[in-house]
Amino acid sequence: MKQFCVDESGDTGHTSKSSKYFVLCAVGVDNLDILRKVARDVHRSKYKKKKGNTLHAYKENEIIKNKIVTKMSKLDVECVACVLEKRSNGVEDLYLKATNILADYFANKDVELVIVSRKDNRKSYSEKIMKVYDSREIKASFSDPAKDKSLQIADFYSWSIFVNFEKLDNNYFSKLENLTLLH
Repeated sequence: MKQFCVDESGDTGHTSKSSKYFVLCAVGVDNLDILRKVARDVHRSKYKKKKGNTLHAYKENEIIKNKIVTKMSKLDVECVACVLEKRSNGVEDLYLKATNILADYFANKDVELVIVSRKDNRKSYSEKIMKVYDSREIKASFSDPAKDKSLQIADFYSWSIFVNFEKLDNNYFSKLENLTLLH
């Protein structure tokens, strides 16, 4: 049974300054401790450590990003991402739509646990997201990337997929293995 961590890239807004794409990405392994160890090891190797003890893909230099790719390429990882182009998507709540798509995918797999990166502190919205997983009998919970380091790896994967679509930069996207894209 796999365990997944979920993070997003892009924004859900519809203004002229908003991103063109929204990505919700899940990274799965047999035990999320494997991803937590990768994040800790990569962070320890940083020359200049910033406050917070957290890796965040868009802030990291190429050396750190390549270390993540190198370590992840040695692992048995499954990556599933829902990529939504906002222009062709009339849905108001992109995060909820992407969550439903991922949960449908998980419902047909042997998924033990899903850890979701907490982005919204509104209790009512968090409950709405949990209902999506509950309705498919998938055990899920929220956590913060600073507390659950596996989410820092999901952040890297979601960022890699996002910049591939948003900025046509496939430098890291091309190195992702076992990737399933859902639209």
